[in-house]
Amino acid sequence: MINKIDSPHGREVYLKRMGIVDPVFAGIRTQKCLDYFTLCTLAKVNIQWLRYCIVYTPVKITNYGPAFTDGIA
Repeated sequence: MINKIDSPHGREVYLKRMGIVDPVFAGIRTQKCLDYFTLCTLAKVNIQWLRYCIVYTPVKITNYGPAFTDGIA
């Protein structure tokens, strides 16, 4: 992993990830206090995760308007 991140291409990819993916997980975890799953099976955890995402997305659309969804097809 260190070799992948230390390469010029790896740094570029990792920096994009820091700006795109990580804030979503951080927002779900800290702002919505959705830190852990309360269910046990994989199917139930998947449903619970989708519910977390459903809670998170409308807040972003409300705060940032239609510009948030421009890149989503």
